[in-house]
Amino acid sequence: MFINKLAYHDFLAHQYLNGAIQILYICVLITVLTIFYFNKIEMNNKNTTQILVGLTLMVCMDFLKYPIYNSSLQVLVTVDYLIWLISFGLVSNAVRNQLRGMNTTRSAPKRRERIIFWSVREFMLPTFAIFVLLILTLASSGWDIDLFGFAGLICIPLFMAKQFIVSRDNTRLVEHLEHIAYHDKLTSLGNRDAFLDVLQEEMQSLEASKKAIVILNLNRLKKINDTYGHRIGNEVIRQSARSIQDNMNTDDELFVLGGGEFAFLYTFTSPEALEDDLQAICHAFGTHFNIDQREILVSIRMGVYVIDRAKDTVINVLEKGDIALKHAKELAPNQVVIFNENLQSNLIRKMEIERELRHALLYDEFDVHYQPKVRLSDHALVGVEALIRWENERLGKVGPAEFIPIAEQMGLIYEIGESVFRQAVEQCMSWNDYLKHPISVSVNVSVLQLEDRRFVRMIRDVIERAGIDPGLVELEITESVAQNLDENRMTLKQLKQIGVRCSIDDFGTGYSSLNVLEQLPIDTLKIDKSFIDRLNNRISQSIIETIIHLCTVLNLEIVAEGIESKKQADVLKQIGCNIGQGYYFSKPLNRFDMSQLLQDSVKNKRDQVARPS
Repeated sequence: MFINKLAYHDFLAHQYLNGAIQILYICVLITVLTIFYFNKIEMNNKNTTQILVGLTLMVCMDFLKYPIYNSSLQVLVTVDYLIWLISFGLVSNAVRNQLRGMNTTRSAPKRRERIIFWSVREFMLPTFAIFVLLILTLASSGWDIDLFGFAGLICIPLFMAKQFIVSRDNTRLVEHLEHIAYHDKLTSLGNRDAFLDVLQEEMQSLEASKKAIVILNLNRLKKINDTYGHRIGNEVIRQSARSIQDNMNTDDELFVLGGGEFAFLYTFTSPEALEDDLQAICHAFGTHFNIDQREILVSIRMGVYVIDRAKDTVINVLEKGDIALKHAKELAPNQVVIFNENLQSNLIRKMEIERELRHALLYDEFDVHYQPKVRLSDHALVGVEALIRWENERLGKVGPAEFIPIAEQMGLIYEIGESVFRQAVEQCMSWNDYLKHPISVSVNVSVLQLEDRRFVRMIRDVIERAGIDPGLVELEITESVAQNLDENRMTLKQLKQIGVRCSIDDFGTGYSSLNVLEQLPIDTLKIDKSFIDRLNNRISQSIIETIIHLCTVLNLEIVAEGIESKKQADVLKQIGCNIGQGYYFSKPLNRFDMSQLLQDSVKNKRDQVARPS
């Protein structure tokens, strides 16, 4: 009896120990699965796969050892030993490789892999847990299938089927939500978040291929939306995306960043090939898009940055691509700008100017200089051109060519232009108070000022307040006024009703055409300095003669700017040009020096000034 009790206790101890070992195996297996999931190790990690397979085989064979050893088939026992050896070999080999750093490539999981991990968690782990519970229940009953075991064999497959269906539906839902989160609704292309994921993977890649980030911007998209509506604008975006994809490498993926911007990572072999290939994409936008029987011209600009995986991060790669794009936006359409350090320093300079411009407007830092306009026949001074100057305490002297475009982008050009116009008109009126023959004043006007609804009223108010003859005030506009001909023509007609004269500055370098001269109420043409510099060239001289003849026929006054020598002045006078200005006569003078020049002419009683012809 005592021996039977000892044997019974030994049997129970063996059973409990065996159960504990089985539970330990299960815990180890679940732990490895959990580590596998939460560390998000890539599916091709051989070490993890070997450990999982080895432990799974160990657990399965441990559950089946009682039926095997109670069987009369010796071959099953042999198979059990072989599987144990294979399992032990797999786990040992994986540990050895891990210690040596072999097969340990890791990276952030891709979106598809994240869905797979989610499916494993939602379906495989619960099902596995219930399957283990069934095996333990059967093992505890000595593998005798009673009513409870039979019910388990029926219910568990049904539960597994239900769990599979729920998991499948949830996986589809997750995939749908992933698609919404990472794709642009309009084009079905990847969005900014998707591009950031791809860029992050690229930064961690060990590939030796050269990659560049390319950011593209559709020009005039806002203008298209305002003119034709957002439906047409959306179709422009879709057709632009297709056009870009048709000219990209087939292996490259296009993404939508929003606001008419696209991006992709471009694989290239040399800087020359990079620029040539990207120019080919730009050339694809040289034709119109035909949308709803409308021909819409769309152009693009590109900012490019060549990625340095050793130094760059995702953030500065995007920043440098954006810097290159910002500089491309300042150039003509269909331009490609590749980032360099000078672009970054230029951007810093631009940001400093932006910061100081508001301060300059608030504290009246802008000054007006005046360059005389001279009648070439007798060198009599007949007028002045008002030129803005800015000297800042931090930046020093900043030229108009540098800060005027920035002021236009910031929306400050109207306020700056109003300040310059008021100073110039009031100063001209004060000079005319003591001059025998009044002089005219011309002021440069931005197209953005012309398009402002307050502009005509401001001109009228300043002229009335100063009490100056409107015929002595001239507004110089650039040829870009032709880009919005209908609206600007109405504004110029309203100015003509006030009595203000209008001139086209830098004639011959931009959008001018005979049609423009016919439709706009212009009084004066100013021949650009580039033609004057080439006066010794017979072709340039013939062009100027043609312009002068055209102005005579159209009853327009002609002014040559940029005269720097007596020879140029004599040639222009000989071919019929009336008025000229340039450093040959005088550089731009501040109001004090200009006042001194005029006062000296009055004191010496020289006929230095005359009424404009």
